[in-house]
Amino acid sequence: MHLEIHHETVYCYDVPLKHSVQLLRLTPRRDASQNTLYWHLDIPGPTDLAVDAFGNEQHVLTLDQPVSEIRIVAQGVVETRNSAPARDTVPPLVFRQQTALTTADDTIKNFAEKYRRLIEKHGRQGLMDLMADLLDHMPYTPGQTDAGTSAQQAFAQGLGVCQDHAHVFIAICRYLGIPARYVSGYLYTENDHHVASHAWVEALCDELWYGFDVSNACKPDERYVRLAEAADPASRSVAQHAAIVDLARGRAPQALARLNAALERHPQDQSLWGWAATAARAAGHPLYQRLCDYDAMVGAYDLAPPDGWSGLDAFLGDLSKALKEEHFYQQHPINQSLRHGSQSMHLLTGSQAPAIRAFFQAVDAPIREHMARLGQGDDPLRSRNTFDYRIQGAWSVRLRPGGFHRDHFHHEGWLSSAFYVETPDHALESDDRQGWIRFGKPPFATAPPMEPAHYVKPKPGRLVLFPSYMWHGTVPFTTDESRLTIAFDAVPK
Repeated sequence: MHLEIHHETVYCYDVPLKHSVQLLRLTPRRDASQNTLYWHLDIPGPTDLAVDAFGNEQHVLTLDQPVSEIRIVAQGVVETRNSAPARDTVPPLVFRQQTALTTADDTIKNFAEKYRRLIEKHGRQGLMDLMADLLDHMPYTPGQTDAGTSAQQAFAQGLGVCQDHAHVFIAICRYLGIPARYVSGYLYTENDHHVASHAWVEALCDELWYGFDVSNACKPDERYVRLAEAADPASRSVAQHAAIVDLARGRAPQALARLNAALERHPQDQSLWGWAATAARAAGHPLYQRLCDYDAMVGAYDLAPPDGWSGLDAFLGDLSKALKEEHFYQQHPINQSLRHGSQSMHLLTGSQAPAIRAFFQAVDAPIREHMARLGQGDDPLRSRNTFDYRIQGAWSVRLRPGGFHRDHFHHEGWLSSAFYVETPDHALESDDRQGWIRFGKPPFATAPPMEPAHYVKPKPGRLVLFPSYMWHGTVPFTTDESRLTIAFDAVPK
């Protein structure tokens, strides 16, 4: 079946909106059930394209000029087919975890228990029977729930729309030990009530994913187009991007509340802590000082020359030569923070070059000094301090004139770093701190805007250590010089 889709979303504001950040999942997935023949997004501004952990394409739209209307149009043609049930590369255990919107209370559990033996015996057919009974208990009723309504709330009300049916069905499946995931997309139907974006469920039966559309009491077929799938819409990434939108609109307290709720479920998530620091700073909340005590948490250490080298200059010369052999490409990777430069493609911890191996031995002492200086405490940095560590990843960056790092944080680390091998010395002496590492400036427009809160001046042989959740970037330099660095992340051991 060929489905022609035109999806238009319009936001109108009585007062011009100064800033806007939106996460758009409006691109059909690529799988055996559908083939996109043509697809176009008409978006009123620049976007960053990425693919999330579930394989969904997502565009982040940032508008930093006042607007009274935002119009987003997704349109195209998708060829769909009745295909065999899908297999997946995402571990099924991911879709057995209870989430805020899909937790079963005693009432839902009692309802689910009526179907346990039926599902154990008949598998998919038992889930079909469950689906029909659930729709009888919760008739399709628009206007009574919203995107934040949980499975418990919708089931207690005995009504809801497609997202509510999906949440309750997922809650039941996960309670019964069946992996289940939330799917959003489009449904071709002549029923005007359902001509909109749609949601349904996929559950794992006999190692294959089958679809269940509770609202229509049927299994998805060629009338369905899949846009995105996830554990549920209140997953960590959705909560984070909703908070980014709040920050862009000047709603810092709401953003902080969202992030705090997500952090209760993901207390070691560095991305959430990074955005929580931003929200706390915008809201004037004391959490910001706990997370971003720059004087105490950012350390600069001048490296001693390793054994076997007569001095630091000799060591840095050999290290520079070894690192430049790791830079095979001239352009920066599109999915990394650096601009106008190159990045090594292999983990430096696996290098056999004597100077690179000596580097990791030489930084051990300052890393341990920094951990000792931090001590232990109840904040997300010190609470994980075991006074021991392992290197999580290590790479080299070479910047050309005009080069810089976009502001970013490292979501997989605990402590992050920048070690300077070669620096743009003339640029470093400029009044506007060209080439310096800066901290505290988020990469998206916020209301009010946030400028860097802390700077460190690089020099050859200097190691800078800081929390991985802390925003950091490089002030662009314009001189005819280059910069060569090593970066690594460390995690508690």
